Amino acid sequence: MFLTKYCNCRIIVIDLESITNAKGAAVLARPVKKTPEQWKTEILNAAQKLFLSKGYEETSVSDIMGTAGGAKGMFYRFFESKDDVLTQ
Repeated sequence: MFLTKYCNCRIIVIDLESITNAKGAAVLARPVKKTPEQWKTEILNAAQKLFLSKGYEETSVSDIMGTAGGAKGMFYRFFESKDDVLTQ
């Protein structure tokens, strides 16, 4: 089975049967679709957890997004800075 994706005027074809996990089982990549409110809540929860465990100064935006499961750019869709998280 093949997936065809058009991206930046290029055609990308991926053989989905060749994508496997560490155990050799076939894996289909599925985008995680969350609402903006779900993302914001997950980011706030991740930040709170990390601020309590590591401290505010030792927690980076990358740490927060790693815990929330998203890209660093997603953080900046909702917050201007790490300080902004504290006011929410």
